Amino acid sequence: MSETKLALQKAAAGMVAKQFTKAPTAYQNRSMLTPVAGTRVDEWTRLISVSDCRKIVSELSGLLIPANLETAARQAEVLIGSYPERKMADENIFVRAVTSIFNETPPDIGFYAVDELTRACKWLPSRAEVVDVCSEMLNERKAALRIATDHLEEHMKRGKEKDTAVRYTDLTEQQKSDFDLTISSSIRSMS
Repeated sequence: MSETKLALQKAAAGMVAKQFTKAPTAYQNRSMLTPVAGTRVDEWTRLISVSDCRKIVSELSGLLIPANLETAARQAEVLIGSYPERKMADENIFVRAVTSIFNETPPDIGFYAVDELTRACKWLPSRAEVVDVCSEMLNERKAALRIATDHLEEHMKRGKEKDTAVRYTDLTEQQKSDFDLTISSSIRSMS
């Protein structure tokens, strides 16, 4: 594996840890918001509280808003300017290409991407490498948002089950007698 690929993997791993820094409620629940292969939210899952889920959805939804063009251009300039010797066919085209990547990602992800790439890579990364690093963190944030939404849906499902379930002891005497007749006739028909 090339030195650049190793540096990019290291950069991506470092950024995943920073995905919740601007979302305090998500940060507190980060262990439950990290997707694990093959797991899903179901009736056996320990859930995040409803109020925390709503805060997490609000925080992470706000943190998915892409950067404006000015911020994206500045991030691209910092990334490219951090490498003293850079060989590009056309510098303006490369700046616009990298700016378009940062313009599609939230500002904090662009900031962390620039920071991690300039720490990890000795040479100017290609556009594809910048996309890989930004996508890694963005996908982690989207997955955490999906998990929080799944927790909210499971809370609603569990709440409905509790509201619609009726215990035998809560039935009136007439309802108990009707239920007993139904059960006994079903048992007789099976015999």
